[in-house]
Amino acid sequence: MKAGDRPRQLLRWYPEAWRQRYGDELLVMIDDTMGDRRPTFRFRWNIAWAGLRERGHSAGLLGAPSDQPQQVRAGALLVLCSWSAFVVAGATFEKQSEHFARSVPANTRSLVSSAYDVVALTGIVGSLAVLLGALVILPSFLAYMRSGGWGHLRRPLMVAGALTLATLGGVLGLVGWAHGLSVDQRNGGDGLYSMAFAVVALVLMASIVQWTVVAVVAVRRMTLSSGVLRMEAILAYAVTLAMVVITAGVALWWGVMGFAAPRFFQGAAGSSSLALTPHLVGLMVLMLVATPLSLFGSARILHGWQRI
Repeated sequence: MKAGDRPRQLLRWYPEAWRQRYGDELLVMIDDTMGDRRPTFRFRWNIAWAGLRERGHSAGLLGAPSDQPQQVRAGALLVLCSWSAFVVAGATFEKQSEHFARSVPANTRSLVSSAYDVVALTGIVGSLAVLLGALVILPSFLAYMRSGGWGHLRRPLMVAGALTLATLGGVLGLVGWAHGLSVDQRNGGDGLYSMAFAVVALVLMASIVQWTVVAVVAVRRMTLSSGVLRMEAILAYAVTLAMVVITAGVALWWGVMGFAAPRFFQGAAGSSSLALTPHLVGLMVLMLVATPLSLFGSARILHGWQRI
């Protein structure tokens, strides 16, 4: 193979423990199969897909591992990752639904306001469940850091901290800028402000993703007692339920608003009388992807529940 097609690069798809045990055998198989030929796309895809399956098994997300508490841990982490996506979608929904009550006819205001209130309240409940989960796991996290965990978390923590500071600085700058703008300018009338808002939003999303990476890296390496795993499992169920309720609430709010007050969406770029604004479509797609993933994580927790 050419230098850029070294078989060892394909091993990166597999988990570290698998590479140490079977990596040399796979390299021999690849060399015997391909020889001096360049790997085809199909060959690379098969290797990558097999590696991802092995990662799923090693993480406890696929199959039925003998270490069922690991399955519970993996399911809870999948729920956490799904909730991180929901935080991004929720922030988008909050921005897109600003001042919606002014546009709703009196006969439908109660329904659409109730849907919005359910979304907001359930979002708070889900956030509190995640926060409680962090507090429950805090003693185990501190023990992990004292036992050398800093070496594994130093780089992701530094990146997460830098992104958080950048987000904070950007938000403070936007708040000061917005005070000098009109309502129309803050909602798309000022192109420069809109661009700056989008950049800060992207940095915020990157910060959320990076803190989630920190949590996943730490929790996968930490020693957790059965009591902590039980509590995390219960909280993961609560978060999953919150995600289901939020998704239904946003869909109801969007549907009622699109029917009763389509003009509310006409000010958004690319919107129409059907209320198919790019932001709302994007957040709904994100929710419809994250919610099944969270349900799958909860199912994995249930599968491993008896052992804890």
